[in-house]
Formats: sequence, structure tokens, C-alpha cells
Amino acid sequence: MKEIITSVKNELILKTKKIRDDFNGSLFLDNPKAIFEAYNLNLKIEYVLVDINKKDELFNNFNFLNKIEKIFFVSNNVIEYLSQTKSPQGIIGVISIDCNTCEEIKGNCIVLENIQDPGNLGTIIRSAKGTDFRDI
Repeated sequence: MKEIITSVKNELILKTKKIRDDFNGSLFLDNPKAIFEAYNLNLKIEYVLVDINKKDELFNNFNFLNKIEKIFFVSNNVIEYLSQTKSPQGIIGVISIDCNTCEEIKGNCIVLENIQDPGNLGTIIRSAKGTDFRDI
């Protein structure tokens, strides 16, 4: 088994926190379903951090994790340090985003910042779709 990252001072953890706090071409996701959606959209997954205590549960429920090249196992305190939710789900993904492929915004749009709950994001997307918003 790989070494388990336990320090929040680890270089990779500090890099991940910077990505979380300052969007710079990489997207921070701390929800297994969101990471799965990114995988299904063929977005480039830079790496995934998995809580060692939830490893078996996550790998059993999300088979796509077996296909990701860079997975690092971390302690629970690292997940809690990085996660933006009150009840972390034990996984964090860093996704590479090519901002040059974005289309020009035409018409109504919604701009999101600091979404705290993935469920809220789903509600916003469904509401936008139902009210003819094209871009989020």
C-alpha cells in the first residue's frame, strides 16, 4: 500500500488547499458524485485524495476510482482540513479545466461562488434549466 499522507503541511495538501481557495485552471471537488460526473465527462482528473478510513466504502460504491491513475490516501484530519462541507465524504478530486474552451455567454447566466453544499448546486442547476437560463 502507498504511504498515507497525514500532515496538512504536506506539499500536495498545501497545493490542493491553494486550488480550493484560488481557482487557477483546476477545479476542487469534495463530493464523490461530482468527481464521478467529471470522470464521465472525460475531464482530466489530476489526482484524487481518499480518506484511508473510507477507502473500501468509496472504492466499492464508485468503481471508476479503480481507473484513476493518481490516487493518494490521506488521514481523516487532512480531508477535514480541505473539505468545505460540515460532513466530509472522504474524497477530494482535483480536475483540470481548460478555460479556453468556454463559449461566449449569450443571454441570461448564473455565476456561482463558494457553494457550500453540493445539493444546493443541483437545485440551482435544475432551477436554471427550468427558467431558461443557458449558462452557469
